[in-house]
Amino acid sequence: MTDLADASKLKPGRPRRGVMDGGNVSHSRMRLLTESELDGNCKGWDGKTTFRLCNGEVWQQSAFRVRCLHLASPAVRVWRIGGASLLEFEGVRELLPVERRAGPAAD
Repeated sequence: MTDLADASKLKPGRPRRGVMDGGNVSHSRMRLLTESELDGNCKGWDGKTTFRLCNGEVWQQSAFRVRCLHLASPAVRVWRIGGASLLEFEGVRELLPVERRAGPAAD
């Protein structure tokens, strides 16, 4: 299992054009798990934040990070790299480590 050290290389501020802003994902090891919208608004995260998606999936923050922002029902994508799942919000240049908590069975 890959630890989050691999994922930590994908920090905000690192030159990377995310998928949401029209860029190319330069990390070929990343695999798209799901694409949806957040069910409601996002006010940021505080270390244990849970995110409910419109497709019924529920994801919870798995690494301590704090960020305040306001997004109205943003488009989101969940990526897989090694053993880590990373949540990407439209317009935010940060990939947030998450774990799946509930929702429809994975394909």
